[in-house]
Amino acid sequence: MQNFEQDDSSEMVENVGVQASSLGSFVPEAHYRPIPIVWFAGAWFIQCFAMMVLFVVLLSKAQIFTLLTCAIVTYGLWHWTNQRGMKDASTGWKVTTIVALGFNYLVLVLATLGS
Repeated sequence: MQNFEQDDSSEMVENVGVQASSLGSFVPEAHYRPIPIVWFAGAWFIQCFAMMVLFVVLLSKAQIFTLLTCAIVTYGLWHWTNQRGMKDASTGWKVTTIVALGFNYLVLVLATLGS
């Protein structure tokens, strides 16, 4: 939705940037623009919680079952993160996300094999 206002010369001028509300400039009217750190942090925190829960729940099962289940969950999180918008982010964010998810999975592998 574009916001236009008319100036003195009868030309339509587009309003861009953060606009002040009628309540004053301390209440900006900005639109939410998702950024890669939000997608990264969301995937990382969800994976940390999911891996902890799955590790405890599957502790009595075969190790390979725990590892495969967590690998599928990790892949699912990566796919979900891409669909949220990470596919349009810079390569640095993609690599950082893959490394962070991979590191969490590696810690889970070591914990599973050590139990």
